[in-house]
Amino acid sequence: MFLLTIEDEFAAAHYLEGYQGACAAMHGHTWKVSVSIVAQETRDLGMVVDFKDLKRILKKVLSKYDHSCLNNVIEMPKDEEGEAESSRPKYNPTAENMTRIIYGELEEALQQFSKAGICELWSVTIWESSQASCTYSRQGEDVGEEKEVATTKKAFVKDMLKRKTDELREGEKS
Repeated sequence: MFLLTIEDEFAAAHYLEGYQGACAAMHGHTWKVSVSIVAQETRDLGMVVDFKDLKRILKKVLSKYDHSCLNNVIEMPKDEEGEAESSRPKYNPTAENMTRIIYGELEEALQQFSKAGICELWSVTIWESSQASCTYSRQGEDVGEEKEVATTKKAFVKDMLKRKTDELREGEKS
């Protein structure tokens, strides 16, 4: 199994509505974004996907956030009927929400590779600072189960690699 990771960054401001503390005021970050894809095999030339293509896709997704106020650009997630979820009073641009949003946008942008069985999106990690990050993935324990993961990258990757190895072993037994 191959786990490919690329990184990029964007500068943006945000504030957290309803938060009691310094982050309620508008402030900015240079948000570092790390994206990992997983593949079983390489293709021609011994590559899964050209890093240049992955970087181009990530840059395009991040371009709408660069030098913006995230509160003005992020959208509420949609339910199955395409309606904005109204269960949350406000969809704040926290690191957690940004990882989920960017994951969804990248999942759509990478469909050309996933539909062809080349690779699939594994995770998105966002750093607000050099000491604070959040990782999001939809890798579940059972088929069709969605599981959100927000943890340190090292523990997350170790856990995901173990799960994928267990999946492969179970597939070989079938």
